[in-house]
Amino acid sequence: MIINTKILRSKVSERFNGDEDIYSELTYYLKKVLGISLADLYSSEDIKLNKEQSANLDNFFKQKLKKRPLDYILKESSFFGRNFYIDERVLIPRCETELIIQYFKENKTLGKKNILDAGTGSGCIAISIAYLDDDYTLYASDKSSSALEVAAINIERHRLNNIFLTQMHWLSGFQKDAFDFVISNPPYIEEYDAHLKDLSHEPIEALVSSENGLGDIKEICRNAFEVLKYEGMLVLEHGYNQSEEVLRILQTTGLKFKETIKDHQGHHRITIATK
Repeated sequence: MIINTKILRSKVSERFNGDEDIYSELTYYLKKVLGISLADLYSSEDIKLNKEQSANLDNFFKQKLKKRPLDYILKESSFFGRNFYIDERVLIPRCETELIIQYFKENKTLGKKNILDAGTGSGCIAISIAYLDDDYTLYASDKSSSALEVAAINIERHRLNNIFLTQMHWLSGFQKDAFDFVISNPPYIEEYDAHLKDLSHEPIEALVSSENGLGDIKEICRNAFEVLKYEGMLVLEHGYNQSEEVLRILQTTGLKFKETIKDHQGHHRITIATK
């Protein structure tokens, strides 16, 4: 099979209503999966593909017509400068969540610490924090056994020995005063949020929460007071418009508000509280 780069771009534009993001994804896919260099893509008009490359190209278009995210097609996603295996059992990591890792890095919270990543999903948060200090002991929990299977793949790939996986619903089974830090990026989208139609390939249970998106956050805040050590910290990601509600929730738990971290759009995205 021979593809003409100019015709290919025209077909992509026609098939996907001029969506330039699709062509950018295709360019990355051609380089990553088919091994076609950017130089060839931009300098050659005709590129010859073998049978395997042709099949992969067809697969890309079939998947994109189903609106499947590129990360799921590649079974790979980047988070805080490292690559992670992902599939539809877990969420695609978001850039906003990287702010949690940045907070740990900038505040140099090093040394022997017990840290819980509650609702670990792919394990990208726990793994990224584990890299910061070998003296950290990370516990990565999730109620989904399927998600824990993905996290186990990533822990093995990154060859880390200071992370322990456990199947658990949020903080329910941990001992009192067990952790220096509890970190969580829980579901916080409302059940009928219009954005869900664009997230149809991601696991709904990792996206949606009851009580206008605050049900899981309430449970985590309530139980965090029990499992945190004295002066331990809760680091909690939430929706762009939920910071005031989270503050009100904290006031009912005994936890003390410390600060919030803004995302790249200037929204209060991560709330930090202490015991």
